[in-house]
Amino acid sequence: MGRFLTTMGLVLSAAALAFLPRVASASHITLPATWDFETPVSGLEWTTTTRTEYLSSPTGAVSDLVSSTLLGPLTGSPLDLFLLDVFVDPTPYAISFDLILIDAVSPAGFSLSSAGQVLVQPGDLLGVQPDAFVFGGGGVFHFDSLVSPASPGCCGDVSIEWSLTGGTAWGIDNVVLTTVPVPEPSALVMSGLGLALLARRSRRRGARTPAPRLPRGG
Repeated sequence: MGRFLTTMGLVLSAAALAFLPRVASASHITLPATWDFETPVSGLEWTTTTRTEYLSSPTGAVSDLVSSTLLGPLTGSPLDLFLLDVFVDPTPYAISFDLILIDAVSPAGFSLSSAGQVLVQPGDLLGVQPDAFVFGGGGVFHFDSLVSPASPGCCGDVSIEWSLTGGTAWGIDNVVLTTVPVPEPSALVMSGLGLALLARRSRRRGARTPAPRLPRGG
C-alpha cells in the first residue's frame, strides 16, 4: 500500500508539472499592444497623438546616437492609455516602457497607475541614474514588467495612466503590454494532491522506523 501511495504521488505531481507549462503558454498571449510611436497612434487609445523625435545614446558615446520617436512631449498633464474589451475575463497584465525626460530643470515626480491601482509610487526621478540622453538635463528611464492585478471592476479593459509633475517636458516610448500567465485550478489541485500523498507516505515510513538500540554497558 505504501509503495502504491508513493507511486501515485509521483505520478500526480509529474502530471501537474507537465500540465502547468502548457496552461501558461496557452494563456500567456502577447497582445497586439506594442507601440514604438514611429508611426501615428490612435486617439481612441491614447489621450494624445503628438509625437516628436529625440536622440539617445545607450553607451553615452556620440557614435552610438539613436534617433527615435516618443509620444509627447507633455508638461503637467497625465497621459492615458485605454483599451476596451481586451480580455474576455479580468486578467492581470504586465507593462514595460521607457520614460523620457526632456530638459528637466526641476525634480520630476513620476507615478504610474493601472485600473486605479498604483504600480509606481510618486517619486523623484532625478535621484535615479538614467540611461544616456543627449538633450540637456534629461534622461531615459526604463520600467520593465510592471504587473497590474486583475480588477473585477474593469472587466476585460486596460486602463493605464502615466503622471509626472515638476514642470518637466516628458514622453514615453517602446510600450509593451502582455498578459500574465495564471495556472488553472485543476493543475494546482493535482500538484497539491501529489505532494500530500508523498508527505503521507513519508510520515508512515517514519512512524515504522524502529528506534536505534543503545549499546549495552560492559
